Amino acid sequence: MLLPVFGEAHKVGIDFLVNQMRGTDYAFLVMHNHPSSSPFSGTDIKAFVDAVYMSILIVLGNNGSIYILEKTRDLLPNEIISARKTLLDWKKNYIDYDTVIRQISAFGIVYSEI
Repeated sequence: MLLPVFGEAHKVGIDFLVNQMRGTDYAFLVMHNHPSSSPFSGTDIKAFVDAVYMSILIVLGNNGSIYILEKTRDLLPNEIISARKTLLDWKKNYIDYDTVIRQISAFGIVYSEI
């Protein structure tokens, strides 16, 4: 099933898409672009961590870069809380992007960059 969602220059609300996934027996792959070719935003990672049915999240950069997050297993409730805290630390500039990726990898989330 393909559900395109369109947004503004620097923001796309995926609430509609996430609501369509809720309550299904499927695992979803969500792909979107970042015209700036930047990797995942905090909003991207939070949506990925929170959405138990989203198993892969891909960001495509306009320069051809590809960033991938993949869940190798379901996250436990305490891991979701810990990941949210990590994202808050990043938002407050206490930690950097590489630290975020390293910390969430402890929860079975694999990061790839092509």
